[in-house]
Formats: sequence, structure tokens, C-alpha cells
Amino acid sequence: MKYFKSIIAIILAAIMIFSLTACHKKNEVVMTIGDTEIQSGLYLSMQYTAYSEFMDDVNKSLGDNPDIGSYADYKNYIHPDDGKSMTDWVNERTKQLCMQYAALQKLS
Repeated sequence: MKYFKSIIAIILAAIMIFSLTACHKKNEVVMTIGDTEIQSGLYLSMQYTAYSEFMDDVNKSLGDNPDIGSYADYKNYIHPDDGKSMTDWVNERTKQLCMQYAALQKLS
């Protein structure tokens, strides 16, 4: 049952991300790091990756009985490693992923 809830939460988050990408202009730039432009679709993808990492970390810290059913329930948890709220942790992790992407683009 816990896996079913997790899968449903991931699917619903993915649907939400795809619906939000329709709201952006094509090739809209969210941030620029050096010469690298991070467009809205790429940023949302990195944000979803950060959110998935947060969910995995929380689930691992809760062990075999995670009592989490939806996105709304995750926002009440803090990250087990550094004690940050979901919003703060996901935003910081998204920025880290964007910086890694920019560094890789500079190297290529």
C-alpha cells in the first residue's frame, strides 16, 4: 500500500509539472548562470528531481511504515539530514542541480 501511495504521488506530481509547463512561453529563461540559460522546462524537470529526492530521503528515514499519502503530507516534513523544510530543501537542491548543469555545459 505504501508503494502504491508513493507511485500515485509521483504520477500526480508529474502531471502537475506537465500542466505547469504549458503555462510558460516557449524557451522562457528562468535563470542564467554564467553564459548558460536555464529554460523553464529544464528548471521544472530539475525541481521535480529535487522533490523526488526529498520524498525518497523522507521515506527512508521513516523506515517500513511511512504514513505519507500525498504531496500535502510531505510539506509537513523536514529533511532528515539537514532539518530544512520541504520548500527550502527543494529550492536549494534545484539551484544546485542548475549549477551542475551550467558547469557541465561550460565543460562541453
